[in-house]
Amino acid sequence: MARKGTLKFYKSGGAAQLRLIPPRLNEKGFLDKEGAVLLECAPGAGKGRDLSWDWSKKITFAISFTDITNIFNSDVVDIFHQSEQVPKKLQVNPGTDSGYFLSLAEGKGEARHQVRVSLTDGEWRVLKTTLMNMVPYLVGWEDDGVDDEHN
Repeated sequence: MARKGTLKFYKSGGAAQLRLIPPRLNEKGFLDKEGAVLLECAPGAGKGRDLSWDWSKKITFAISFTDITNIFNSDVVDIFHQSEQVPKKLQVNPGTDSGYFLSLAEGKGEARHQVRVSLTDGEWRVLKTTLMNMVPYLVGWEDDGVDDEHN
């Protein structure tokens, strides 16, 4: 299962990239731990030719199978994780006229840090479709869908 690509959305306000965290299978090939889709967001800095992203301030969020099912409930996403005593929140909200805003935040109070990335309608559809297509890999299903042990 060589899925090494990264889906990237680079905007002036921030950047988001997603990649697959493969599931963990046991020695018999059965699922020990589901995989996830790792979302990493970094704030943007500069403008024009000087535009860059500060990956030293990135926020990470592991999107699970359950999270994906919640993402498909509507075009408004609000998912909360408590990870290593640091709360994290993923939100996606429609823009005023068009598009969407993906927001990833971590921490609380004065220590809260947030990154927002604007997405076009098409980019949001691609992101949702990509997440949906990752489900078989997250649960350890083989590419061909055939379990050789039972054939």
